[in-house]
Amino acid sequence: MYSTEQIRLIFGLKVKQLRQDRGLSAYVVAEQAGFSPSYLNEIEKGKKYPKSEKIFALASALSTDYDSLVSLKLSKRLEPIAELLNSNILQEMPLELFGLEPADLLELLSEAPAKISAFISTLIEISRSHGMNVEQFYFSALRSYQEMHDNDFPDLEEAVTHYRQSIGIGEDIALTAGDLQSRLETDFNYQIGDFQEDKHPALARLRSVLLPPDGGLSAGQHVKQAPVLLLNAALESEQRAFTFGRELGYKTLTISNRALVSSVLEAESFEQVLNNFKASYFAGALLIPRQRLCTDLLVLFGQPMFDAAAWVALLTRYGVTPEVLFNRITNVMTTEFGIGQLFLLRFDTANEQKFYLNKELYLSSLKDPHSARHEHYCRRLLPL
Repeated sequence: MYSTEQIRLIFGLKVKQLRQDRGLSAYVVAEQAGFSPSYLNEIEKGKKYPKSEKIFALASALSTDYDSLVSLKLSKRLEPIAELLNSNILQEMPLELFGLEPADLLELLSEAPAKISAFISTLIEISRSHGMNVEQFYFSALRSYQEMHDNDFPDLEEAVTHYRQSIGIGEDIALTAGDLQSRLETDFNYQIGDFQEDKHPALARLRSVLLPPDGGLSAGQHVKQAPVLLLNAALESEQRAFTFGRELGYKTLTISNRALVSSVLEAESFEQVLNNFKASYFAGALLIPRQRLCTDLLVLFGQPMFDAAAWVALLTRYGVTPEVLFNRITNVMTTEFGIGQLFLLRFDTANEQKFYLNKELYLSSLKDPHSARHEHYCRRLLPL
C-alpha cells in the first residue's frame, strides 16, 4: 500500500512524463487544463493532488484518459522508482542522519524522474551482481554515518559520563566484567547465565542471547519477570565485559528496538543496526573513559620509539580486547589529536591461508582491501 505522499508523487511523475513525452510545456498544459502553471508545477512535484474535475481536464490536455492518469502503475522507465517506493528503505532509513529529509528525496525524484530512475536501477543491478543483501546495505549506511562524524558522538559520550556519575564511579576507576554484571543484576533485575557450545551448537557463533521478560500470558501461566542474558561460556573476561557494557548501553539509552542476539547479521531494520552501534559505542566508552584514554595516548605517542609492551599494558589496564581499544582510539583521534587519516579493519580466519574482512571503518578515504561478499584475502597484504 502506498502512502498519501507516495500517491501524490506517483501521480506527479506520470503527469510530468506524459507532458515531456508529448513535447508540451508546463505553460501550455496548464492553460489547456484551466489552471495556473505554478499549480501544475506543484502537482508534478507531488505536493498537490487535484480534484476529479481537474484530473479530467488534465487528462484531456495530455491526450490520455482519466483511469490511466490516476492508475498507480508506472511506465517501464519509472519502474525502479516504484521498486524504491515499495521497499522499506524510505521508511526505515533515517535520511535526516545524512542531512536529507524524505521530502527532499521525493522532490529530487520529481525533478528528473527518468534520470534518477536509471541511476536507481544501476545501483540495484550493482548490488545484485555483488550479492549484496539488505543487511550489508544497512552496514554500509552505518559506516557512512560514522565517517561523516569522524566516529565521534558527543551525545553518547555525555550519556556515559552521566551514567558513571549516577553510580558514583569516576573515570579513574576501571570497570570489570564482574562490576558490570552486578550493575545489570542490581539496577535492571537481569538474570545472567551461560550456555555451552557443545550442548547448543546452533548458538556457537553467538556471544550472547537475551531472553526478554514474557508478556501477554493468560492467568495461571508462568511469567518470566526478569530478562535473562545468556553468554557463551567460551568468552574471555574482556568479551564478557563488553557484552555487559552493551546491555547497560541499551538500558541507559532506553533502546527497545534491538536485536536479541549478539550478532546483527540478520537485522530486521536499519534502526536495529544503528541501535546496536549506539549500545556498542556506549560499552566502549564505559570501559575506556575518554579523557583517561587521551592522557594515556599522549604518553604513548610521546615516546621516542614504538613500545609494544606499553600497548599490551594499556589493554590490561582497561580490560578490553584489541578491537575495542583500537575502535575506541578512532573516537578521539580526529577531534582530540587532529589526526583523521585513519582506517580500521578486522579480519577473521579459520586457518592460516584464508582471511575474511568482516568489519571496516574509514575516516579518510577507502583503502584496499575493502569488503566484498564471499571474498578472502591474501595473508601477504600489509594490513594482515
